Amino acid sequence: MLAGNGEHAPFSHSDWIFEIKYDGYRMLAEFVAGQVRLRTRQGQNCTSLVSRDHSRALSTFEGGPFRVNGGVCVLDDLGRSAFNRLQARARRKCRYPWRDPVTYCILTFCMRGVRC
Repeated sequence: MLAGNGEHAPFSHSDWIFEIKYDGYRMLAEFVAGQVRLRTRQGQNCTSLVSRDHSRALSTFEGGPFRVNGGVCVLDDLGRSAFNRLQARARRKCRYPWRDPVTYCILTFCMRGVRC
């Protein structure tokens, strides 16, 4: 379905809000005992998709165990998500942190015992 022309300027009312949609892979970050694991909603471990530096940074969250619902994406030079570059990174055997670095976008925090 194609979008048509509207009568009003987009986001022209002060009561309207919006958020940027980043194209990427949905991931749950699980924090337990100073360790972080990225998993798909089906439970597949995808921690290796991010660099060790990112894993270390994510593991600095204190407390837990808890989960963070979010997604990983690769951003271009203008800060736009580049899904094709994320797919290419996921297919590579050797993932260098400086080549198409992954960004983890947090959506919600989920505490222990709460479904995320």
